[in-house]
Amino acid sequence: MLLLLVWISFFYKVLFLNQTFVLEDSSRFFYPFWKWGAGIWNRGVVPLWNPDAGFGTPYFADPQMVAWYLPARIFYFAFSPTWAFTLLILAHYLWALLGFWVFARNRGFSPWIILCGSLVFGFSFNAIALSWATSMLFAYSWIPWVFYGLDALGQLRKGAFLILTSALALQLAAGYPLFFYMTVLAMGMNRFLVHAASGWRKPWGRELAAGIAATLMAVVFNAAWLLPFEEFVPLSNLGKRTGFVESLSWSDLATWFNPFFKGHPLFSSPESPFSVTVYFAGLPSLVLFLWAILFRRTSRISLAFFLLLLALSLGTTTYLGELFKILVPVYGLVVRSGYWIPFVLWALAGLLMELEKDLNEIRGAPWFLISFLIYFSALILGVPWQLWSFWLSLLFLFAAGASTLFNWNWRRVFLAISLAFSIGPVIRSIQFTMDQSYYNRPPEVCSNISQHGRIYNAPSLEDHFHYVSGNGVADSYLKLKDALVSNWPLAFGFQETGISNSLFLKSYLDWYYAPYWGAGSPKLLDYLNERYVVGWIPCFDKRPAMSAGLAPLYDNPSAEPLWRSCRKAVLQGDWKGDFSDMYEKGFSFSDACFVADQSLVGTYHPRTVSETSISPNTKIVKAVGKGETILVSAEMAYPGWKASVGGKMARLTEVNHGFLGLFLEDGQEAATITFFPTSFRIGTFFSLIVFAFWAGMIFRHFGNFHA
Repeated sequence: MLLLLVWISFFYKVLFLNQTFVLEDSSRFFYPFWKWGAGIWNRGVVPLWNPDAGFGTPYFADPQMVAWYLPARIFYFAFSPTWAFTLLILAHYLWALLGFWVFARNRGFSPWIILCGSLVFGFSFNAIALSWATSMLFAYSWIPWVFYGLDALGQLRKGAFLILTSALALQLAAGYPLFFYMTVLAMGMNRFLVHAASGWRKPWGRELAAGIAATLMAVVFNAAWLLPFEEFVPLSNLGKRTGFVESLSWSDLATWFNPFFKGHPLFSSPESPFSVTVYFAGLPSLVLFLWAILFRRTSRISLAFFLLLLALSLGTTTYLGELFKILVPVYGLVVRSGYWIPFVLWALAGLLMELEKDLNEIRGAPWFLISFLIYFSALILGVPWQLWSFWLSLLFLFAAGASTLFNWNWRRVFLAISLAFSIGPVIRSIQFTMDQSYYNRPPEVCSNISQHGRIYNAPSLEDHFHYVSGNGVADSYLKLKDALVSNWPLAFGFQETGISNSLFLKSYLDWYYAPYWGAGSPKLLDYLNERYVVGWIPCFDKRPAMSAGLAPLYDNPSAEPLWRSCRKAVLQGDWKGDFSDMYEKGFSFSDACFVADQSLVGTYHPRTVSETSISPNTKIVKAVGKGETILVSAEMAYPGWKASVGGKMARLTEVNHGFLGLFLEDGQEAATITFFPTSFRIGTFFSLIVFAFWAGMIFRHFGNFHA
């Protein structure tokens, strides 16, 4: 009940005032893509391919789309997209708290000390900021359930293996595989420290085998998207995204005292990813931690676990980075930013709860001195002295140390209240929300978009949107939406060509960022079949524009259809040379194309081409006319596409450096093109095996229960 009341008090605007979460990637990435995918799922179609983003991109294979995550499917089926998105975020905060309560109660802690641990883990700056990177929040919420399953396994409880493997499986499906990997690492480190401290006298072989089996089963359950993801990775930009190494600096440790030491995320422009690089979990947690260290009240295992994770979170800053890269598999991928901070806070929460029995040993003078030093340090590091909650937090902390006035039972109450006063204002300060109409109301410019076609955002405009400003946070976000910044068109049923925090095919990025295009080149727009252009470019300087917030929206009436026939096929060469040929005066994309297959070089007969989309994964292309022809699309070529004419396989090929082409013989006029990769079929088979295994375990458990 205490946890529920805290959850309600921190999220009352969203629960009762029709507000929703909009900051950072939550509105600019996750909401549009998830709404798009939910619309396809609710039609009874698996969204394997997204033809509306870029020039088409694998959807199911992208873990950020949470396509295989059961809670997302349930919520988006039962509620409107805006309510589903909002309730999913709320539910996962509550799920994390419930998991922490179950874990802590299983270890015998009392309600008030559990509340203290929940405030540290569930309402730290890091935890609240994860709503901005929504799939990370989903994965975060499963951490306590994984550790509870591990505890239950060690206690030989019935159903423990099912709890552990299902928690791991759903965490992996939640859209952020790195958190799954790091959870497994943290779980392994914790058990290693426990058994090492006992001299390996306790049985550990069965536990190790069960942990490995649970992890492997979790992976197999996610094979439906993991196998397509493995196919996607070498063809995507993932290598560049994981190549960013951003170790925290020693100065980041100051955020234990002042969460805004590096600046306020709503009123400044700190370097990304600011939201996950703050340690703040309430000043009383630092007081209790320092007191425990000085008076040797901490468990050696818990302290070692915390310090190890803290060192890992700092990456190369601790001068142990190279050693970690040797000892910790794939550590180079998780050095970046504050990926380890959730686990640091998890370890801290557990460590502080273990001090429950030692609270009666608190003595006034040492406790007051430590409290004064921590809070004075916070003032020195920039916490405003006029913040009344700061002083109330210190007052209740002093009360917790007044042993002559209060017994040790009250100390837990005062510690929880002190933590709430320390954390609460920080949560309110960064938890910016807006009315749900922000998601439900399309930008006004959408009413002027009457023709089917893609909306193009130039790379220069994308860079500009990173620094948008306005009369307050709400005004800035409204401007972004009204400017149809990348991904927003997907939320309102339009196609778009842009890039914002997503996995894309490398071939798409090569075209999008190609350095050979002239500024505002009409050749670019002709080639990419762009119907609308956001922002001014020279080739449209005399054409009227529709208002689109921060940038005008231009109509390109000369845009080609998404599929067209080609008279001439030229052998595809190197990028620079082919770009040079494109700029030749007589070159026209409606007349010529580049092909990767030398046997297709030659001249062809023109056809009248039309396309009908059956679903995102299936389209029917009709090409009326005689003679052999080659059809050129603005859809990305990718493994898994198949074409058939009259029940017989037709010949698909790559054209124009990464796009899908189709060769038709004389007499072939209609082709069905389908995206149904083998990797998905094989992966789904394995996933269903695990699902059947779980169903059997549940049936057996309840069967025994009723018997």
